[in-house]
Amino acid sequence: MLFSINQVIIPSQPGCYLMKNSAGEILYIGKAKNLPKRVKSYWQKKHIDPKLDELITEVADIEFMVTRNEVEALLLEARLIKQHQPKYNSMLKENVPYLYIKITDEEFPRLVSVRKIEGPGKYFGPFVSGRGRKYLLLTTARLFGIRTNKLTSRSSRELYQLLSEIKEKQLEKLSPVEYQRNVKLADMFLRGKRTQLLGELEKRMKQASAEEHFELAKLYRDQIHAIKIIAEDQLVSLPKSYDQDVVNFVMAGETAYFQVFNVSKGIVTSRQQIAVSGWQLASQPGLLRDFLQQYYLTRAAPKEIVLPIEPAESALIEQYLEDLKSQKVFLTIPKVGDKKKLLELVRENILSGLANNPLAELQAQLGLQRLPLTIDGFDISNTSGQQAVGSCVRFHDGKPDKSMYRKFRIKTVEGPNDFAMMKEVVGRRYREGKDVPDLILIDGGKGQLGVATRALQALRIMVPVISLAKKQEEIFIPGREQSIQLDKNSPARKLLQQVRDEAHRFAISYHKLLRKRRG
Repeated sequence: MLFSINQVIIPSQPGCYLMKNSAGEILYIGKAKNLPKRVKSYWQKKHIDPKLDELITEVADIEFMVTRNEVEALLLEARLIKQHQPKYNSMLKENVPYLYIKITDEEFPRLVSVRKIEGPGKYFGPFVSGRGRKYLLLTTARLFGIRTNKLTSRSSRELYQLLSEIKEKQLEKLSPVEYQRNVKLADMFLRGKRTQLLGELEKRMKQASAEEHFELAKLYRDQIHAIKIIAEDQLVSLPKSYDQDVVNFVMAGETAYFQVFNVSKGIVTSRQQIAVSGWQLASQPGLLRDFLQQYYLTRAAPKEIVLPIEPAESALIEQYLEDLKSQKVFLTIPKVGDKKKLLELVRENILSGLANNPLAELQAQLGLQRLPLTIDGFDISNTSGQQAVGSCVRFHDGKPDKSMYRKFRIKTVEGPNDFAMMKEVVGRRYREGKDVPDLILIDGGKGQLGVATRALQALRIMVPVISLAKKQEEIFIPGREQSIQLDKNSPARKLLQQVRDEAHRFAISYHKLLRKRRG
């Protein structure tokens, strides 16, 4: 029986709606200022996106959660999406733990990276970009002679020998008091107090020169010079007393690549790139709204967020961010000036990253609708049909995810029939319709590809599937007569080879284990 929206009693209030299939699984979560008007619109208009039509055919039930106002509905929607991660909602494909820089609370403090704020010390961050955090940590250590390693077993009273990497010049032994003066400078640098820091170094340089400590004065001069170079490397000077995020994105098929520059009081401290996929991508303002809503649910929003376009429901998003932060948040869409230059810089960074991204290359070369963040690779191993096994390995974001590896003993095939074995293994792997990847890679040619495709069709699973033939490294795609051959230095080709070889290794190791047990 088809689902009928006319049979549903919808509360005339703001709130969230949860669309479910016949098994009770949540397919999509949305929010509305007026629940009846929004929900009924799904069945009353023609949809541009075929995935929306696909969603409607799967809906068997709708659950409602009312709120007092639209802002509360927006907050509730973001939390529910994060909790349930529905199939048809845009998903932030990024799960990087927070990283902080810490100045330890010791006689000779160290600069270290930590994942949690716990224990005494000073913390700076969070930095989602590991590279940005590492660069800032090492730069600070170099500039001010702050150690990053633990003390040896020698007495802590013994003065620590510091080596400054500026001009590769060795410094004199410092007392704890003198060392703490350097820690104070490092603290200013990490907090983005560039003007105050330069003033302090100028003062110390003049004092050292007046006291004829010329080597020390030269060190301060080098530090001043280095800090000015670092400031120039930021591309634009943004002497602000508050923090900013600069957000831009590039569309590629059904995937949008977002990049966020975190600007701490005028200094770009870190950046991060996040891929977003989903059927909502038809509207860029709507996409930007959804990204801001989900991104800042688990992160502290800065005072200002610089954007390339105005997001849908911008006033509502501002109110939402203010409720999360408990203070005013400004959304800025610059037309000219330094902020516009920063937006262009962020876009250039995204495009540069995509040029060397094997997943983006795969998406373009194979004509995929979405970025293949998860790839499953299949292979078969047997000796003349004996001890026959199959393997499935998973790669996520270009790296092996061994928690999702699966191995299979062939149960339904007698004798050496690799095609039938491949069909069995693929069918068993996805028979419950769960943990479906963005792309499936079969080790073999057209024959192996054909049986794998039929196994997926029998399960009504619509996932792009390809095969990779080892002899010429040809890529076969269902329905396409000619194979594809990528350049031998192509990052996409190397990734497919890595997935194929890992599936082969995993299958062989299981096959050898069974043969050994048999004796």
